This record gives sequence, C-alpha cells and structure tokens, in this order.
Amino acid sequence: MSEARIEEALAYARSIVDMVHQPLAVLDRELRVRHANPAFYRAFELDGVDGKRLDEMSIGLDVEEIRDALAEVLASNAVIRGVEVKSRGRALLVDARRLAAPEGEADAILVAFEDITERRATERALRDHEYLLAAITDTVFSLDPTWRILSWNAGAEKFLGFTAAEAIGKRSEEVVRIDQSIDREGARAKLAAGEVVTSTGRIQHKNGTWLDMEASTVPVRDKDGTSLGYVCLLHDIRTAKELERQLRDQMRVVEEANKELDSFTYSVSHDLRAPLRAIDGFSRILVEDFGEKMSKDEKRLLDVIRKNTQQMGQLIDDLLAFARLGRKELALAPVDMKALLIELVPEVLAGTEDRVIDLRAGVLPPAVGDRALLKQVWLNLMSNAVKYTRNRDRALIQISGEVVGDENVYKVADNGAGFDMQYVEKLFGVFQRLHRNTEFEGTGVGLALVQRIVRRHGGRVWAEGQVDVGATFYFALPRRGEAHG
Repeated sequence: MSEARIEEALAYARSIVDMVHQPLAVLDRELRVRHANPAFYRAFELDGVDGKRLDEMSIGLDVEEIRDALAEVLASNAVIRGVEVKSRGRALLVDARRLAAPEGEADAILVAFEDITERRATERALRDHEYLLAAITDTVFSLDPTWRILSWNAGAEKFLGFTAAEAIGKRSEEVVRIDQSIDREGARAKLAAGEVVTSTGRIQHKNGTWLDMEASTVPVRDKDGTSLGYVCLLHDIRTAKELERQLRDQMRVVEEANKELDSFTYSVSHDLRAPLRAIDGFSRILVEDFGEKMSKDEKRLLDVIRKNTQQMGQLIDDLLAFARLGRKELALAPVDMKALLIELVPEVLAGTEDRVIDLRAGVLPPAVGDRALLKQVWLNLMSNAVKYTRNRDRALIQISGEVVGDENVYKVADNGAGFDMQYVEKLFGVFQRLHRNTEFEGTGVGLALVQRIVRRHGGRVWAEGQVDVGATFYFALPRRGEAHG
C-alpha cells in the first residue's frame, strides 16, 4: 500500500474516532498522547495534547492508579475494563486495550474514559433513600407511573403482612386494598395533576383484617415535569383511634360527674344557707326585741353568732365560685389591663375613707384573656393589699407590669403585714391562711381562686414577702394568650 493510501486510511479512521462522544486517546509506551478525539479535549478542558504525557497534563488525573494496568495491557495484550479513577472531583471509568502496530513501529494503547460522576451520585442517593426507608417505622412504598410497586419498606411488611418479594412488581390494587370510602380514581386524577393526596380510611391486611390508617401520596416528577411515579406513606392510626374512643368515654364520665357535682353543690348550698339564714335572722330578732334586757356578754355572744353565720355564708359563696371556675369556658379577647384596674379602684377602696392609702399604678401591658376572670384576679389581689395594710398609718400599694420574654408579668406590692417565706407554698391552697381571723378576716379561698384563674389562662402565680415589711404578689400570662383549660 502506498504511503498516500496509508495516510488516507489513517485520516479516515481518525474521523470515525473523532465522531465518538466518549473521550478516547491513543497512548504510546511512554504514556504520550499520539492522538485524542475532541471529546477528550472537552472532558479535560484542553486545547491540544498530542505528544504530551498524561502525567504532564493538568487534567487532575491520578495516573498512578492506571499506570500498572496500562503496563499490563502492553505486556500481555490484556484488556482492562472499569478501572475507576478520579479527576477534578469527578469519577471516571477507564477501558483500555493494546493496538498492534505495523511492523517496525511500537505498539500503542487505546484508552476510553467514561464520566460516571452522576451515576455514583445517584447510587449514593439511592442508598441513602434505602437507609431512610429502613429507618422509617411507618409504611412507605413507591410506585412507577403505571402504579406498579417499585419499593416496599420493613414498615410496610409489618403493617400489611406482605413481604417485599410478594409486593414489588405487582400493581398497587393487588396488594394495597382500601375500603370504598376512599375514592381511588379521584385520588389518581389529583395525583396526575401534581397534587399531594391525603386521606383517612381502612386498608386490608394480608390476613383479611381491616386496619385504620391515614395515607399520603406524593407525585414524583423529573426536572422536565415527566412523571417518575409516586411515593406513598401510610400511618397506622389504630392506637390514636382507640385513644380517641377512650377520651370520648372519659369526657362522658366527666360530664356526668360535673352534672352530679352541680346538683350536689346546689343542694349543699341550699341546705346550708337555710339554717344559716335562720340563725342569723333569729339572732337579729333577739337583739332587736330583747336587746335592752340583755347584758353586754349576751349581746357580744349574739354578735359572734351573727358574724360566724355571715362568714359561713361567704365561705359557701367562695367555694361555689371556686368549684364552678374549673368548668367555665374562657371567653378570650384583648384586655386593657390599665382600664380594668381603674374600673376596680372605687370598689376596692370602698369603706376605707378614714384611712390613708397611697395607691400607685405604673405601666400595665395589655393581655389576652377572659376579662371577667382577670377582673376577679385584680380584685382579689388589690383587696388583699388593702386588707393587710390596715394597721399602717400610711398604706402603700404599688401595681405595675412588664413584658418579660414571651410573658406579661404583673405585680401588686404592699407594705402590710407580709408573711414568712417558709410558708409561701400554703398561700395558694384552699383554706390555707397565714393569719388568724381575729387579725384579718377571710375564708382562705381568694388566692386559690387567683391561682386557678391564672393557670387556666396558661400562666403562673407566685409571691414574695417578709413579716411586718410587706408582700408582693406576681402573676404572668402568656403574651399570645393561649388558654389551657
């Protein structure tokens, strides 16, 4: 063959190689590039490589990984396939084989590169997906666009009884059998439109029993919007349904108990008030009709009887109010605390005209709550401050509030009788009093009522005091006004 024909044949061969999209290069024994196709230039971002050694080029390729393999190709006419190497953060597969050279010339090596970076990333994502599915205790499975099952996690095996081998490859309706309350066709139409579908109903176990479940199905599409299938998540709600049933039963029991309690408290109130009214009334008649004939001790004893019957009546009223508070629905609304305070001042100070009371009110942030109940809180705290400063020549009562984090904190401070902090836990208990009735009147229910109201608003109550120095009562309400009934 003439030299011209040889060159023509080589040019023809090179033109074929240059048309291949896979990066190709012909190397000599020194790993010098004798020829490389355009795909090779593009893959490694090169302008020209002929005559250069692989390890002299800035292509980021770890040549040491393939040097021994290429040497084996030259030595034994071996063919290597799938040697994985790295280049500039990419994963490449290398295939190579020896090219027999014409007589008098050295053999060469044809090397082909395949970029598998995306494949490796996909494999890692799939492994992560499998690990994730294995970790999820709920039922998770995936479907192809024709509704055939592609994957089936351990949660699905446990919940529905079918193994992965039994489920994968089958159409969903062969394995996932749902009751008629779920519109399967309507759900599929929504999924085809790209919507996520959530429903609650029953699904059949492999053994034929029906199970309560909540299902969510998500359509999966590629970047071009082509459907790749669907992912389904089923949540076993049997425990939740049973708890819901138990809660309904308990609520019925509580409602019945509340009705009985209302009836009982009404009866007790009526039965107690009647004799108390009689005792008070007859005592008053005795004083009015025979007062002039009575000694001082007799009058004093009748006064004691009347005061005790009146106190008993007040105690009954307080206990009824305390009992009913737990069942009262909260009417939550914005409350102007300063306006509420101003409204209460005349009532709190009634009957104290002969006293010197310095009542000061600072800034009070607005709250969200039941206005009538919050009014009772302020009334009880302010009335206590007025009562326990009775023995002061000049009573000082200071009311203020501030925003602290996610709470509004309010306080009522006085310079009255105070209390010993070792008994602070008793302050808010029913009937728990730290002073005798001969010192300060009361039933021991007022502060318990304050605590119950504030707690129903999701807040808290506390106090600080020192004997014969004064006391400060605090209550905090959540700024958002969440109620906890």
